[in-house]
Amino acid sequence: MTWALLVVDGQHAAISQPVLGRIQQLERAFRQTGERVYQVESMAVDQLAPLSPVGGTLYRCGTDAFSGSGLQRHLQDAGISCLVICGSGSDSAIDASVRSALYRGFDVIVASDAHQAYPRGSLSAQAIAEHHNQLLAELVIPGRVLEVLPSEEIIDIVRDEPVLAQAVGW
Repeated sequence: MTWALLVVDGQHAAISQPVLGRIQQLERAFRQTGERVYQVESMAVDQLAPLSPVGGTLYRCGTDAFSGSGLQRHLQDAGISCLVICGSGSDSAIDASVRSALYRGFDVIVASDAHQAYPRGSLSAQAIAEHHNQLLAELVIPGRVLEVLPSEEIIDIVRDEPVLAQAVGW
């Protein structure tokens, strides 16, 4: 299995320091083990510098990371079959990117504590992010694997990849 980290809207100025810290820890773990990291940003933030410039940043023109970004071609060219997804917009860009990746034939691991929502009405950002973790954990796409795991567990798996298949039920 070949996998990569996908950071969606990881440069959003409103990302909390704890979430940003976990995104950066995931980036470091993936890079240190020679795994690929893809960053996809909304066209609205294209003037910002990437968190980690290695490999560059792709820009999307829709809600999900695949929309107009060329991401699918990059992943297919690299032979990627599984994505670890984190970033901002739990109830928008993250949710849409997870679903799009699954429907495009990728397995997905959602970093449950490395994505952030923004408050909406009486709903807190934390409540929205937790709700989407629950929704995604219950999603079933025949033939695809979807796991929702904390970033610390993902980092442990990255460092000991041979146990990945067992950890996510393959």
